[in-house]
Amino acid sequence: MTAISLRRQLTASAAAVGLCCIVMTSTPAIAEDTITAQSLIDRQLILDQLTRYYYNFGKETKAPESSFYAEDGALILGTRRYEGRDAIQSAYGGAARPAPAAGEAPAAPRERIPFNMTSITH
Repeated sequence: MTAISLRRQLTASAAAVGLCCIVMTSTPAIAEDTITAQSLIDRQLILDQLTRYYYNFGKETKAPESSFYAEDGALILGTRRYEGRDAIQSAYGGAARPAPAAGEAPAAPRERIPFNMTSITH
C-alpha cells in the first residue's frame, strides 16, 4: 500500500467517523418526536386551514383575512406587528368586500399584486 492510498483511506475513515458522530448526536432528537393519532389530526387541521386561507384569495366574495387568525393572533410583517383580528385586518387593507346586494353590480376588482410568504417551522 502506498503512502497516498493509505492517506486517502485514513481520510475516508475519518470522514465516516465524523458523519457517524453527527448522526448519533441528532438521533435522540428524532427519537423524541413520536407520532400519535392526535398529532396527525392536528397536522391535517393546520394544512386544511392553510388551504382555506389561500383559496380565499381567489374568491370574488371572500371571508375577511382576519377570520383565519385566532382572536389573540399576531401577524408580523417585517418590523410591524399586528395583534388581534381588527389590527390584522387593517394590515390586509381594511375590511373584506361585502357581497353585492340583489340586483347590484359587483364592485370592480382590486389590483392584483404578487404575494410571497415564508413559513418558518421550529
